[in-house]
Amino acid sequence: INDNVKTFGIEPNSIITNKHWEDALIYIKNTSQKIDLIFLDPPYKMECLNYAIDKIVEYDLLSDKGLIVCEVSKDYLKRWDNLEEIKNKKYVDTK
Repeated sequence: INDNVKTFGIEPNSIITNKHWEDALIYIKNTSQKIDLIFLDPPYKMECLNYAIDKIVEYDLLSDKGLIVCEVSKDYLKRWDNLEEIKNKKYVDTK
């Protein structure tokens, strides 16, 4: 990840941390920065995905045009009033 960030010259605009995901969200919250792109890829059918998105929303981590990209088991992701689904791609039993 560090090499890719350097290659694309986006170091000043990147946060890379080696923390448990809950600690990482708190860390980002404490920086008062807004995030443009968040990738979430937990094991299928783990409730932590919905919880993680709840925390991202609660902590107001996304920028105005920020995106969350995640892969989930079919019909597993709940809906949020203040988030919009932009694209949904179905593979065998995932979206």
